[in-house]
Amino acid sequence: KKLETLIISQNNLTKVDSIEHLPRIPRLRELDLGSNKIDCPPEGILKILSNCKSLRVLTLAKNPFVKKMPHYRKMVLITCPELKCLDGRVVCEEERRRCKAWGKVILNGGTFAEAQDADREELMRIRREMSIKNNMKRRGCDEEYYPQLSSSIIQSLMKTLGINETR
Repeated sequence: KKLETLIISQNNLTKVDSIEHLPRIPRLRELDLGSNKIDCPPEGILKILSNCKSLRVLTLAKNPFVKKMPHYRKMVLITCPELKCLDGRVVCEEERRRCKAWGKVILNGGTFAEAQDADREELMRIRREMSIKNNMKRRGCDEEYYPQLSSSIIQSLMKTLGINETR
């Protein structure tokens, strides 16, 4: 019950049932399953990981299933939305937002192409927000006054500041 970090990399694990107990470790925050031989359908791994609610750092790299899973990183991040680091790479807020938009489409039965469109739209939204924030900074506005701008406010500010939307 007190276990927070589990490093079982390079253990020649091959089957998903060798890790099915992980959700029963309630405080598990860091899990290293890297460099094993797990080669199973991605759904099995994702189901187990989705039930590891405290997980923040995860390593799965160098397992055969990783290369076989389409959109591996995005799939893991929508399955484990609280991850801070995946395979040694920090999950930034921009990536989290884009994965959330992408995942919403996938989880609602959309295609990968439709999900990619949602990802691009979110990226454009993020860029518009950054552009507005940068313009506001240049004009002396304090950042604490615009933590989350609605898209109607963003559109209005873009028009006022003379920022052209690029697609």
